[in-house]
Amino acid sequence: MENNRKLFENIRDWKRQFGQIGILLLLFILVLVSIILPVDIKTCILKLFTENGLRYNDIDLKLRILIAIGFPAIFLVVLGIVFYLIHKSNKEKVLNSGKFYHKHLYFSYWICNKILGYKRCNLKGVPIYLQFKMILNDLFTDFIYEEGIHKCDTKENIQVFNQIDDCSAVNSNGKTSQYATRVINLLLIDTYNILNTQIPDSVKDYPFISISRFKENDKTRYQSEEYIKTITTIVRGLPSCIKEINVFGTLNPYHVYHIVKEVFNTGGRDSIRHLYVYDQRPDGIRKFKDKKYKVF
Repeated sequence: MENNRKLFENIRDWKRQFGQIGILLLLFILVLVSIILPVDIKTCILKLFTENGLRYNDIDLKLRILIAIGFPAIFLVVLGIVFYLIHKSNKEKVLNSGKFYHKHLYFSYWICNKILGYKRCNLKGVPIYLQFKMILNDLFTDFIYEEGIHKCDTKENIQVFNQIDDCSAVNSNGKTSQYATRVINLLLIDTYNILNTQIPDSVKDYPFISISRFKENDKTRYQSEEYIKTITTIVRGLPSCIKEINVFGTLNPYHVYHIVKEVFNTGGRDSIRHLYVYDQRPDGIRKFKDKKYKVF
């Protein structure tokens, strides 16, 4: 029941996109069917549109070849025209609108860009792990990420708790961890606070770095250059033994965009080999789910 509800919400969110994909898929199937369809069946279809009808034996070889090629060609031309018109209509449109949680598969976003021709994508309401991956891969030409974000005019007090001084770091329980020299948790606390009880048990013992600009009773979304600069400095200053980072964040789209571009888009010039982002549950204490999403 829950899966059906989520599917219905996804279709409501992207009804235009699903409709366009359905049309293209139908035309593509017609092209395939017209290719594998025997010539005699194509002839039967053709005679429905002729005045006197045609018998298969009355058709010479050249006409049979023409029929065999003509059917796929017609559908292929129609497919090409529709594909062009859909691309043209979506070129200036912004993907994602309305008050929906735009939790679609990364592959679905890829289809919207490569097949349907969307060049612009609004990141508001998109899960953080999807934002990370789309921005890092430059999936869209233009990302909309400043909507509803206010400029921070005052100097902020960024709070940092760093357990990673060197490659002999300790875990959250104060004990030396066998993973301390390889895997860390990075808590990026922005709009909402993150408590230790919200971290999945499977990764809770990893050493962590917490970087927070969270203010109690202030849920306004700000763009903080100081926050981005602090994260950039800390992550780029990590010891070379750190190979994997688990990100837990309550970030707004503005911060996600600039953190990805300025911190993690290094082209392999740092020691980080794996980056994972965890998704937060919408109910209860908003604990992060056990499943991790690979960004690279």
